[in-house]
Amino acid sequence: MRLQWKYTLIINSFILLTMTIFFLINDRMVKQESVLSVIRDYLKGATMRDIASRIQERISGENDPERLAKIIRTLDLTEKLREADLEIVDINVTDSNGIVIASLTEKNLDNKIDEEGLQRIYSKQMRLRYPPKGYYGRWVVEYTLPYIRFSQYEYEELGALQIMFSARGIASYTRQLRMRNLLSITLIAVTLTIFIIPLTSYLIVRRLERLMETISTVQSGDLGARSEESSNDEIGRLSKSFNRMIDQINSEHASRLEALGNLAAGVAHEVRNPLNSIAMTIQYLKDTIEDQPESEAQECLDVITRQVEELDRIVEDFLQLTRPIEMNWQTVDLKGFLSDIMRNFVSSMEIANIKLTCNYSSDIIYVRIDPDKIRQAVSNIVINSIQAMPEGGKLTVTTEKNDVQKNAVIKITDTGPGIPEENKDRLFEPYFTTKPDGTGLGLAITYRMIDAHEGEIGVESQINRGTTFTIILPYS
Repeated sequence: MRLQWKYTLIINSFILLTMTIFFLINDRMVKQESVLSVIRDYLKGATMRDIASRIQERISGENDPERLAKIIRTLDLTEKLREADLEIVDINVTDSNGIVIASLTEKNLDNKIDEEGLQRIYSKQMRLRYPPKGYYGRWVVEYTLPYIRFSQYEYEELGALQIMFSARGIASYTRQLRMRNLLSITLIAVTLTIFIIPLTSYLIVRRLERLMETISTVQSGDLGARSEESSNDEIGRLSKSFNRMIDQINSEHASRLEALGNLAAGVAHEVRNPLNSIAMTIQYLKDTIEDQPESEAQECLDVITRQVEELDRIVEDFLQLTRPIEMNWQTVDLKGFLSDIMRNFVSSMEIANIKLTCNYSSDIIYVRIDPDKIRQAVSNIVINSIQAMPEGGKLTVTTEKNDVQKNAVIKITDTGPGIPEENKDRLFEPYFTTKPDGTGLGLAITYRMIDAHEGEIGVESQINRGTTFTIILPYS
């Protein structure tokens, strides 16, 4: 399934499920509150009608404003109001034209009942409503009904009795409803956020991060790294394409190495034949003039011999870099193995005024290696470190055992001038060197030897503070 559809389906399904759950919870709460509200409103409505009827009876037949005001202000309705939890905000009495002529609070004496209210009065109908703008800033229930101002024979003059009951419960309920809705929205938003962020991270971000880590590993030179994504969505297909690309690069790299190895073997053969002839000729000439050991010719022949040996060493290094590696596996004690290697450099370090410190792990570490190849790899690093400290310094060899990752760690640290940052990434490239007389093959061969052991090699360096080479080898 495509990632876009998978992601959209999961997100929308979860949103729908979350909204349904919250709807059901809210619906249940609303039902309960509705039942209670209907009961409360029924009781209050009955009390309102009873109070209105009592006032209506008391003012029936009255049209004098002063007497009307006195009647409505002396009414004792406390008990009834308390029973139904009601409060009268104001009582207004109007004439037949809807103009207020008496009021409980005298706030509304200049006002007039609207046309709709008058039509109901003339039809002898009552009106119950919530004034949309309230009553002087208060929530009220307006209860308006007709009363008889004057009656004679068939003639009857009607006025209006308007009672304003407090509706503070409505305001409170509205606030509670708004707060509950706000809380529901907040909970939904938080729930969706808590779910969507990990889902996005799992489906996209983490997978892309793992792919980027694999790409970085390949960029650092490890062509054995592979993405483990196996899904059929966009990221999975990208990972598979990346793996195929690395396989193709490895295949082409192996083909080129094979071709380079064949070329190197041919060149080495062609170069070594003349070198062997030169070496034999030099030996013959030395035998010829052996009775003149102090002659200039003898010195020249010695110089030529050393150069021939150097050329032979370069050819051998070149062959090691290109020919397939054949491993001779053995299990060795790492401490004893390194001690044996370092003994070969004791005299060289004494001459160079370099102090050797060995901090071997107290644990016995057995590693399965090809001793000759690891010896050459470690020796190449030690030689470089000695050459980096021509005026003396300190060389430290440290071993550690990592039981979690099942490997042994070798650290070789010098106090030389350090390696510039721009040279670190090229340090293990063939033929890269900063030495005037270097070939650039030593560390490239070292890297190849460590890689053949399925190990790792890295370098940390600070200018004027020294360099540390770290070799990691699996232990048996």
